[in-house]
Amino acid sequence: MRTLKLVAESGHASRIDAAVLLSAILRRERRSAEAVPLLVNVSDQFPRNYLFRFELARVYADSGDKTNAIANLDRIEQLRVKGNPGFKTIPAEKIAFDKGNVYFWYGDLEPAVEHLRRATAPSGLWAADEAAVAWLRLGQTLDLKGEHKEAKSAYNEVVRLVPQSETAKEARNYIMFPYKRKKQG
Repeated sequence: MRTLKLVAESGHASRIDAAVLLSAILRRERRSAEAVPLLVNVSDQFPRNYLFRFELARVYADSGDKTNAIANLDRIEQLRVKGNPGFKTIPAEKIAFDKGNVYFWYGDLEPAVEHLRRATAPSGLWAADEAAVAWLRLGQTLDLKGEHKEAKSAYNEVVRLVPQSETAKEARNYIMFPYKRKKQG
C-alpha cells in the first residue's frame, strides 16, 4: 500500500492506476475516508467516466459522509439529464438505486423507499439481475418499516426476474422470515 500511495502521489505513467487500485484496497480495508481524495482527483481527471463518480459516492457513504454521497449522486443525475458525454446513457434507475441504498444504510427508510421505487419502475433499461437487486433492497427496506406484506411482493418480483440466482434464494428466505438488519459488532 505504501508503494501504491507513493506512485499515486508522485508517479507518472501509472499514477491513475495506482490511485484507483489503492482506493479499492482502502475501501476493502474499511479506510474509505483515505480513499476520498484519491477518487476526487481521478474523477476530476476523467470527467466523462461515471464509474469513478459512483465509486466516489460509495466511498463517501462508507466513510460516514451521507451528505457528500447524495450530493455526488445528485451531480451524476444532473450530468445525465443534461446529456453530458459519458453520462447520458446511464439508466436513471441506477442512480435511484444508489441513492436508495445510501439512505437504506443510514436508516432513512422513507427516502430509501422513494428512490428504490424509482429504481424498480419498469423501463427495460436495466438488466434483470440489476433490477432484481433493486427489488431485493426495496423488500428489505419495507421489512425494516414493518411492511412485510408489501415486502413480500418485492421479493416475489426478485424470484420472477432471476429465479435460479442467489439473489432469488435470498428473497425466498425473506418471504418466509422478514429481513432484519444484523447488529454491528
